[in-house]
Amino acid sequence: MLVQQVCGRSSMTGYISRHALPPLSAGTRFQTLGVEQRVIEYIFGIIKTCGPGCECRDRTEMELSGAGADMDLCIGRPADSEREIGGDASAARSGDADQSEPAAFCVVTEMSLTHAARHEHESRVPRLTARGAERGMTDSICRNALRAAAEAGHEACVRALFNCGAHVPVDEKNSAVLVAAAKGHQACTLALIRHGANSNAADRDGQTVMMKAAAAPNGLACVKTLTEFGGLVHASDEIGMTAFLHAARAGNVEVMEFLMTKEANKDAEDLSGNTALILAADGGHEASVRFLIENGADLNAVNACGRTALMNTIARGHVQCLQVLLEYGAAVDLYDRTRGSALMVAAELGHEAFLRTLINAGSDLDARDSRGRTASMNASESGHEFCGRVHTMYGAAVNLPNRIIETDRMIAAEIGPEARLSSRISASSGVEVQGSLGVTALMKAALHGHESCVRILTASGAAVNFFDRSRRTALMMAAEMGHEQCLLILISAGSDLHARDSRGRTALVKAAESGHESCVRVLSAGVTGANLPQSIGRAALMKAAGTGDDARLRTLISSGSDADARGSRGRTALMEAAESGNESCVRMLTKSGAAVNLSDSSGRTALIMATEQHHTTCARALISAGSDMDARDSRGRTALMEAAESGNELCVRMLTKSGAAVNLSDNSGRTALIMAAEQDRTACVRALISAGSDMDAQDSRGHTALMKAAESGHESCVRVLTTSGAAVNLSHLSGKRALMMAAEMGHEGCLLNLINAGSDLDARGSRGLTALMEAAEYGHDSCVRVLTTYGAAVNLHDRIMRSALMMAAEMGHEPCLRTLISAGSDLDARDSRGRAALMKAAASGHDSCAHLLIASGAAVNLSDNSSETALMLAAEMSRDACVRILISAGADLDARDSRGCTALMKAAERGNESCVRVLVRNGAFVNARDERGWTACMYGASNSFDSCLRVLLTRGADPRIVDPRGENALHLLARNLLYSEHNLGRNWSCLKSAMLLIRHGVPVDEPQERGMTPLDLLVSTPAYGTASERWRVHPGADCALVDLFQLLALHGANINRHANDAVERTALMKLLTMFETQPGLHFGQHVAADRESVMLVHSEGLSTAHIKRLLVRPRQHEQP
Repeated sequence: MLVQQVCGRSSMTGYISRHALPPLSAGTRFQTLGVEQRVIEYIFGIIKTCGPGCECRDRTEMELSGAGADMDLCIGRPADSEREIGGDASAARSGDADQSEPAAFCVVTEMSLTHAARHEHESRVPRLTARGAERGMTDSICRNALRAAAEAGHEACVRALFNCGAHVPVDEKNSAVLVAAAKGHQACTLALIRHGANSNAADRDGQTVMMKAAAAPNGLACVKTLTEFGGLVHASDEIGMTAFLHAARAGNVEVMEFLMTKEANKDAEDLSGNTALILAADGGHEASVRFLIENGADLNAVNACGRTALMNTIARGHVQCLQVLLEYGAAVDLYDRTRGSALMVAAELGHEAFLRTLINAGSDLDARDSRGRTASMNASESGHEFCGRVHTMYGAAVNLPNRIIETDRMIAAEIGPEARLSSRISASSGVEVQGSLGVTALMKAALHGHESCVRILTASGAAVNFFDRSRRTALMMAAEMGHEQCLLILISAGSDLHARDSRGRTALVKAAESGHESCVRVLSAGVTGANLPQSIGRAALMKAAGTGDDARLRTLISSGSDADARGSRGRTALMEAAESGNESCVRMLTKSGAAVNLSDSSGRTALIMATEQHHTTCARALISAGSDMDARDSRGRTALMEAAESGNELCVRMLTKSGAAVNLSDNSGRTALIMAAEQDRTACVRALISAGSDMDAQDSRGHTALMKAAESGHESCVRVLTTSGAAVNLSHLSGKRALMMAAEMGHEGCLLNLINAGSDLDARGSRGLTALMEAAEYGHDSCVRVLTTYGAAVNLHDRIMRSALMMAAEMGHEPCLRTLISAGSDLDARDSRGRAALMKAAASGHDSCAHLLIASGAAVNLSDNSSETALMLAAEMSRDACVRILISAGADLDARDSRGCTALMKAAERGNESCVRVLVRNGAFVNARDERGWTACMYGASNSFDSCLRVLLTRGADPRIVDPRGENALHLLARNLLYSEHNLGRNWSCLKSAMLLIRHGVPVDEPQERGMTPLDLLVSTPAYGTASERWRVHPGADCALVDLFQLLALHGANINRHANDAVERTALMKLLTMFETQPGLHFGQHVAADRESVMLVHSEGLSTAHIKRLLVRPRQHEQP
């Protein structure tokens, strides 16, 4: 209820006329800015100046109080005012309102409840709350009634507010108690705490109620009350200040004394290292300083900056605190982090009395800070002449140089005035001393324009033609800074006008570059034929134009500088001025004949730069000077395009009215309208449409302005374009339309505008996608809801026969799925691969979508073109949750695909133990065979998935089943060891899988149809030859090979058996030969066997013990 009362001009005029107030103007409005204070005073005067029995006072109070208003009026927000009075305020403000109609005005007031609480009208509180006044409402400075009463210290009003029966939030209580404590209102604080306020409440800076009370002028009673109710004495705020430190800073001795009885730490420090004594001295609280010292506070404690209480006292100018500190023996020669002492602080600030006191106390007069400066130098630099004389009078050295070799005399010359320099010269001889940079006292005086000091130094014989390290003379410094009088003195003293610095510039050049016209005239009068070098004049001209230095620019132009000279990037002074927005410089250059249509290395003209940077006045000046409005830069962009893209409406209107072409396009085919629409420049879009811009123009990719606005979600631009007649059904090169782009990006507002403008809801792009499909694929439920509500077809398909429902299911967008199902989507529709929405959700692992589809009636046992069901896809892709949901819904566990594989086989092939466990637990047939005769156990063994094998074998899978080639699971494990993408290496899954199979009765020497045993297949030479490259990329693969070989040998495999080998090699021979011929196969970093071992194997048989020793020996050298 911000707007409390709306009344016509007639009733308010009656009030004003009866009280002899000036008439109220018709256009007066309460606004955030520009409000006439007289209007507030009128109404305030009605209530305040009338007697208790005045009819108008009673009527006004009744009206305002009845609306929940207060007598104190505040300024309201225009938006609320306009909404309340139906837009009349905005009409009056714009000057369109009919002056004959009564002018409405809006009075935005505080609550009368807050007024009553603040002014101690406790009797009004119950009546106002009974009328429905909201206690939580705040006034113009965000105070509610409880806080206003607490701040004013009205305990009776606080109690009355609590007795009204309404619930008061804890935050309001805590806010009120903080205010009451800060004001020192003990009774209000006590009342608030008794009604539930937290005695340890803190504000946003971490200051608790105790800290607020400790800092209050009369806070002792509050502090005592808070301690009785559990207030924490040792708590600290965000800057480390405790209640004791707050009391010290405020100078509350009684509070500090009481807190010390509660064991408060008198030596506590805040985060900046300030102690209570430092804070008390900083505040100038003499009594607090004395109290703390007498109670043992450290006199010489320093804070994080190295400052002591004595230094802070001097910095603040507290004389009494200084006397107390010196009386108790505070050290006077301590240094802060910059090596500054108390004496230096006093000298720098010019405290003469402190200076004398510190010198009498024994301060070192010649001590230096980190810059090598003494107290005397600080006094000279800060302009405290008398302090410098005091130092000299007490015997301070005046010729000591600082770290940059500056003496008192140099500092005096740099700072001035005359008297100070005269005292330094008279104190010592020699005026030719140069500092570390070669600067003399004369140079410093000339640089800073101290005319009297320059005169004294030249009269004292100072050399006027000395150079500093940059080869600058005093004359050059004075010319560069524009000190004309110093120039005259130096010229009369014999300065060399033709001297040049390290960059070859004379004093005249420096004056011209800096734009000091009077100095140029002085120097030119003394130099015959003085001309500015062209390169220096050009740089100076551009700098003056870029910085807006009119005087300097005028001087350079009058000195003959070329206004069209170019810089390194081909820029002229006019371009610099236009880009920087210096209108006066632009006009000056154009009047001087500067070319307005020159372009820089990027092809940009001054007009393009001005419009790009929103410098409308500069652009107007350039257009008036004949600038080409349709000139293009290297990207083909004109000034109008730059203005439209950057949102400079004024420039756009000015350019279009001046005749700029609105339908030109840049190198990518974009017009100014397309750029404005893409950047959401609604005002520029309107201006361009009004100027005749082609709304249906397309860029090189086929985008129109409407498409750009829709794609970027610029609803206001879309509305302007559609209402202006832009074509809504044009297509992009990809076939997309504005509606599809808005749906794809999820811009609901743009979608609604395009639908209302007649967009084709079922139009398709080049891939056959509709707007509904785009929205469903990207999960924009609000857009899906809008499209289905307006009648978009839900069962259309794209080129690969996918519907919107399938896309939503595949991407896992459950809200979109729910909306499409409600709109009547076909749940069992199939795409070009024969997959329905449920299959896509299951394959992608979106269990919530799968559950929704099943609950809505989707068939769970449909199969695709490969005869794969949703269960198979979920098992193949390791989607455990979807597998459980499908099984619960009655999915066929033993359904087979076109290869005869079941869901269990697919899960075992992928090594998905959890899916395998779920399937066998729910009754899947574990010994089913596919077309190759493989079982799930064989699939698991072929890829060495020991965990899946364990589950299958536990559930009754037969590992001894053989396929048509006579191979069992162990054969497949041995054959596919090299091809497995699973982990390879010692004690990894291949060994575990082999051990599981052997333990469950798989024979290790059973041959297949070609007579090959698992051991023969393991060391098959063709296999190694085929997979050699793949084998080498697996670190530790050689260990897996040898370990599996050894495992089979130890379980009875015949390593000396000849199996279909032309040279009758045994398995052991093949193993050793393979390691000999394949250089990449090693035991760790060592070759398995040498040539002698191979010859030994060929020549004679080996015993089992010899085999064990041969196989174990190389692994002793293997790296762990």
